[in-house]
Amino acid sequence: MEHCFLCGISLTAGKGKRYKNTQELRCFVRDKCQPTPLAFAHLSESCCVPLESPLCIPCVNWKRRTAVRPGKSLLQVDQLIGYIMQPGRMNEPDSRCLVRLIEALRDETSPFARAHAIPLPVRHILSRLETNDLASIAKAWWDLNGRSSFFRHAQTAKIIRAVQRPPPGEA
Repeated sequence: MEHCFLCGISLTAGKGKRYKNTQELRCFVRDKCQPTPLAFAHLSESCCVPLESPLCIPCVNWKRRTAVRPGKSLLQVDQLIGYIMQPGRMNEPDSRCLVRLIEALRDETSPFARAHAIPLPVRHILSRLETNDLASIAKAWWDLNGRSSFFRHAQTAKIIRAVQRPPPGEA
């Protein structure tokens, strides 16, 4: 089964994809993406890769947008992993891509899972998600961390307080 080079999503028969030169994709990752020991390291250091690698259509579009931006961006997968590890410290991932990226991280056959690029705490949090949204990530992170009342970062505290509030109309 094929997986998107940049996000790891499984590319089944019905999903749109494009093939790009693998060395060019690696150069893009090194030149336009911030280094991390997670997906970035796997993509830039892995060996024995085919001449061409598939990309899902959302990653084709993300790559196109990122290529023209000044500076370096985090890979979408690395941004989500960072957010899962500590909500509020890392910027929120793009909500339009959230379901796809969570699905990719949960896929045990993805290249990132096989290369152990997904930290164990992230795997535990993903296994506890009630829904594929940011609030569920924050709640699962909070549960895994013992439902603490004290946080190192103010933004993390703000996110957890929002998760604790009942939805409007249920008060």
